Amino acid sequence: MLLQTNSGQMRLQKPRAYQIVGDTEVEVPVNYVRREGLVGFNMGRYDRRRALIIDPVLVYSTFFGGTAGSDGLSQGIGALALDSSGNLYVAGFTNSTSFPVTNGVVDPNPAPSFISKLDPTGTSLIFSTYIQGIGIGALAVDAQGNVYVADGGQKGLPIPTGSNPFQANVKTIALLKLNPTGTAVLNATYFGGSGLDTVSGLAIDSADDVYLAGSTSSNDFPVQNPLQSALGTSGASGFVTEFNPALSALIYSTYLGANSKVNMQSTEGLALDALGDAYVVGSANPGFPTTRARIR
Repeated sequence: MLLQTNSGQMRLQKPRAYQIVGDTEVEVPVNYVRREGLVGFNMGRYDRRRALIIDPVLVYSTFFGGTAGSDGLSQGIGALALDSSGNLYVAGFTNSTSFPVTNGVVDPNPAPSFISKLDPTGTSLIFSTYIQGIGIGALAVDAQGNVYVADGGQKGLPIPTGSNPFQANVKTIALLKLNPTGTAVLNATYFGGSGLDTVSGLAIDSADDVYLAGSTSSNDFPVQNPLQSALGTSGASGFVTEFNPALSALIYSTYLGANSKVNMQSTEGLALDALGDAYVVGSANPGFPTTRARIR
């Protein structure tokens, strides 16, 4: 059973059921069943005179992080994702100098952020690296296993030599793409205007175009083929942006909302369909653009 929570997905294995007969555990057939939006258990034959024990089985649970120094420890996960093979990707912030890193990664030296990949059993680190120049609040993985992270821009973003980032100078948003082994930064760019810009959603389509959604107070936010070309009258708007795979050009970028912010609390605030249409959800004030088939 796969549960979607505010912190990401939680995967439970097939449940186990049994009864105690003397000193023996007698197995009882059981599986999850969903009816009318509720999840329950479908039981095989068992002795109704005896207690029945049902144990949902957690795939794994583990502590993760470094040890505290004399001044204490601040670290946490800002985003996570799963790939099609069940590998788990986590990214976040840390001030630990002993955060677990693997050999050959892009940055083994202590930095404010980290990106890590665990195998489907949670027993092995496939890679784990510090990362400079970016705070991490959104994470996505493409079909090839490349890892994308986005959030606040800081000095020191590792933009690859010879690449052509859309914006090379520091902005309040940064976007970075790692290879599947965490050993190379494939592309990176800063993004935003002169105001305060924040990322709340990140997604990748089948052509490896990169989509961002969030909020902005910048009246010079980069736009391209916009649905809405100007900042909202309240001084804040949402935005939705599509980058090419190289993060060197915009396919489109638009403000969204005359008096609103697309203010998602997790990456579920942005989703794509098979055609590459973007779906966003957030907060809105009067003046938000609606279609005739709107819901009141």
